[in-house]
Amino acid sequence: MVFWTALGLGCAGFQSTKETDSGIRRVRYLELRVLAEKHLNCDKNRLDYKYLGEKTHLLSGCGREVRYLVFSYNGVWVKIESFHERASFDLRCNINKLTTNRLEEGTWLVSGCGRKTTYVLNCENGNSSCGWVAFKH
Repeated sequence: MVFWTALGLGCAGFQSTKETDSGIRRVRYLELRVLAEKHLNCDKNRLDYKYLGEKTHLLSGCGREVRYLVFSYNGVWVKIESFHERASFDLRCNINKLTTNRLEEGTWLVSGCGRKTTYVLNCENGNSSCGWVAFKH
């Protein structure tokens, strides 16, 4: 499975230069990795991190990805659901049999079990509400 290329943290863990890129403190970054570990069912030391801008943080690993927004009014991480589960349902295909190809930032082509769909991330209200829109082929 192909997923977004991130900033290669690998097993080395936190890289302080990335902390300043995203504007979050080290403690918030580590909290985010622990949260992503649960959501992705992937050891936090295998996760890659990328700051996407507009308070959006991408963590990927074990063939999956999850995006988080942080809202400054209460400092809470809000998860944006991955398109993988939705694609599995839409294509009537086991998630492990899906092939994903990144077309551009926020756009993925997903294929499996003889079907394919393109997913585009659509955000409204300044990124406070985001979801994946499917375009069937």
